[in-house]
Amino acid sequence: RRIRPATSVRLAPESAVITPWVITSLICTRPSVLRVAGVWCRAMIALYGATGYTGRLVTDELVRRGADFVLGGRNRRKLERGRGAEIRVASIDDPRSLRDLLDGCDVVINCAGPFTEAGEPVVRAAIDSGVHYVDSTGEQTFMKLVFDRYGAEAEERGVGLLPAMGFDYAPGDCIARLAAEGHEPCEEVLVAYSV
Repeated sequence: RRIRPATSVRLAPESAVITPWVITSLICTRPSVLRVAGVWCRAMIALYGATGYTGRLVTDELVRRGADFVLGGRNRRKLERGRGAEIRVASIDDPRSLRDLLDGCDVVINCAGPFTEAGEPVVRAAIDSGVHYVDSTGEQTFMKLVFDRYGAEAEERGVGLLPAMGFDYAPGDCIARLAAEGHEPCEEVLVAYSV
């Protein structure tokens, strides 16, 4: 793996492990940084669904922040319009191509929806590859499926699963994290959305 120690990054106590709470903190403040074996490290990110609307926005942000990442998706020509990152063609119909996409990566950001139809193979590949999973879904049935079907296995393998990090939910999670700062450990933070 291409993991490099980050420069003096301390976002959680020494005893912290990678959890959705910690990943949320990292995504809100410093993308492409992970805690591995007690050390904060730079992470290689795979972006799947890089050519869609959300994928292009995420690509722009990864470039802006100087992240290390690879672009993944089904169409090589569309991927080549990307921003100078390595390109890996992968399809949800080809589990091996998804594992190849994730080779050498630490985190996958999945922006290829609809997730109830297309998300599960990427979750499976992430767990099989030992890669943390983040997506931009707002589909509650998919969020539930991720935890019900894959949660125990992912936890056993030390893989973080974090669906719903899109605009629908991420701001509330980030605000909750900031509001809880100095009040840890928290057993629960309730965030309510009204539409």
